[in-house]
Amino acid sequence: MSFLARLRDRLHPPQPLPPGLHAYERRDGVGGRVRLHLRVEPDGRGLLVINASRVLHLNQTAVEYARLILEGVPEETAVRTIRRRYRVDAPTARADYRRLQERIEALITSDGSICPIHGLDLERIDPFPVPLTAPYRMDLALTYRCNNACPHCYVARPPDYPEMDTAA
Repeated sequence: MSFLARLRDRLHPPQPLPPGLHAYERRDGVGGRVRLHLRVEPDGRGLLVINASRVLHLNQTAVEYARLILEGVPEETAVRTIRRRYRVDAPTARADYRRLQERIEALITSDGSICPIHGLDLERIDPFPVPLTAPYRMDLALTYRCNNACPHCYVARPPDYPEMDTAA
């Protein structure tokens, strides 16, 4: 890298990911589609939601690594970006990049047999440790009809509750 390129990199450091929701799509290794949503909070922390069923809580550095991974940025470019931004050595930046990449790939390709806490050595965080800026997930019920007929139903409606009229 030339002196001018290094100087330009120092004068124009990479910008942090702006707050908001960033959507990505991947293949799961068996031909299925996996949807990933990286939600960045105003303070830089974030969540990576995989198929609306698995949530990884990320600190600011991990959010930036996740963005680089999900956008398909080559490893060397990602390591260089992280090194410039956080002033860490290349082996540390590379190891952190690979560790998060392996965990994300394992959750994407998992058939449900991998326990994220024990199998991937992820830290367990109690629900709602910090105030939320938006819900993790929202479902829209078009009907209250249920094919499970559970006696302990969580819907809290009588079993004979009228179904929505779909003929109209």
